[in-house]
Amino acid sequence: MNELEIKLAAAKNRRHDVLKALDEVGVKQRKAGALLERLKAEKESLSGAQEQVNNIRLDTMEAGETTVYLPAELSRQYERVKEIDSLLAAATKRAQSLSGERAVTDAAMQDADESHPQRSRGYPVGRAGGRMGAGSVAVG
Repeated sequence: MNELEIKLAAAKNRRHDVLKALDEVGVKQRKAGALLERLKAEKESLSGAQEQVNNIRLDTMEAGETTVYLPAELSRQYERVKEIDSLLAAATKRAQSLSGERAVTDAAMQDADESHPQRSRGYPVGRAGGRMGAGSVAVG
C-alpha cells in the first residue's frame, strides 16, 4: 500500500467509527426523550396528589398543628411525585449532555469528511468510498 492508500483507509475507518458513534448518540437521544416524556406524563397524572397534600398541609397549619398525617395511598403518590421531580432533573441534564455529545460527534463527522481525500476535493463518493465513474449514482 502506498501512503495515499493508507491515508484513504484511515479516513474511511474514522468516518465509519464516527457514523457508528453518531447512530449510538441518536439512539440514546431518542431513549432519553421518550423517558423524559413518560416522566412528565406521570407527573401530570399525579398532580392531584400534590394539590391534596398541599391542602392537608394548609389545614394542619391553620389548626395550629405541626405534624401532617397523610393517608397511605396519598403518601405513596406524593413520594412518587418527589421521586419524579429528581428523575426529571437528572433526565433533563442527560438530554442536554447528549445534545453536546451530538454536536461533538457532528463536528467529528465533518472532520472525517474533510480528511477523506476524495470528499474534500468535492468528488462524489459512492457507499464503498470509491470515486464515482460515468453512469454511477451517488447514494451517500
